[in-house]
Amino acid sequence: MTHELRRLVSRPDLLAAALAAGATLAAFGCASSGATTPPSPPAPSPPASVEATAPAPAPAPAPAADATPAAMVSDADGLTVWDGVYTTRQARRGRQSFAAQCGGCHEAREFAGGFSTAFDLFTTRFIMPEPSPDSLSREEYADIIAYIYSEAGMPPGETDLPTDDEALKQIRVVPRPDGD
Repeated sequence: MTHELRRLVSRPDLLAAALAAGATLAAFGCASSGATTPPSPPAPSPPASVEATAPAPAPAPAPAADATPAAMVSDADGLTVWDGVYTTRQARRGRQSFAAQCGGCHEAREFAGGFSTAFDLFTTRFIMPEPSPDSLSREEYADIIAYIYSEAGMPPGETDLPTDDEALKQIRVVPRPDGD
């Protein structure tokens, strides 16, 4: 078992995020998986009389005092992908990395949905690129996410997307605000 896999298994928050990222990739169809048919519709919900047995997820730990740069602080609702969380330069670097590492199997639009935070998308590093997961630097993964956000029409800002897990957890992925 690799060091990163041991770390992933020992941290339930990382494991859950990586599993969600893998499920999103599977749902959108990964060219390397050989999937050629659209995903099946979700299974029906259990009857109301059946109680869920899974415990509620633990709340995310509080970020370190300096986890989010001052330039990235947003309104009272928190930081979102619509607040300019990456730079144009970072997205350009990400386009090159995406083409070299991801473009043979994926399109940037595959990653436009299914993630609650920037951290959730960042955890795809534990399963990509195939066949060498977590083989890029944290900066390269952040650059690729910046490119994905630029392709989705999310605006650039003045500060690079961070590579720190806690800072990424504070950046929520939400629908485009009305009126913009």
